[in-house]
Amino acid sequence: MYSPSRSNFDYAMVVIFVISVFTVALGGYWSGLLELESRKAMADTEDRETRKKDEYLTFSPLTVVIFVAICCVMMVLFYFFYKWLVYVMITIFCIASAMSLYNCLAALIHRIAYGQCTIVCRGKSIAVRLIFFSGLCIAIAAVWAVFRNEDRWA
Repeated sequence: MYSPSRSNFDYAMVVIFVISVFTVALGGYWSGLLELESRKAMADTEDRETRKKDEYLTFSPLTVVIFVAICCVMMVLFYFFYKWLVYVMITIFCIASAMSLYNCLAALIHRIAYGQCTIVCRGKSIAVRLIFFSGLCIAIAAVWAVFRNEDRWA
């Protein structure tokens, strides 16, 4: 049977590279805009004490030691219980990716003028389109979890 020759170059990796660079660049630009707005707001106020509190995020040595200890414990647990903990990490990754996708794209959804229906629940109004959008984000994460080992997908 005839089998065409496979090239050594994988175009899917180019797409992944472009998506990752675009995501990091967009996140940096967005963060820079927020920082610029924050500094302009701080320049308008004369309160220097709140400026110092907001500018510096310090970690105590105890916090760093606890973080390192937790990382070491997780590595040891992964070594001995990899068969079960890998599914815990995949679940955590899927939850975090669905939440991140929702948080990044919800601002775009708010700008759409159509579909302004809301549901009032316990005194809070929830947009119906955001409920459907959260379902879409969860579905995307679930599809990745199911098909993550598929050879046809990068």
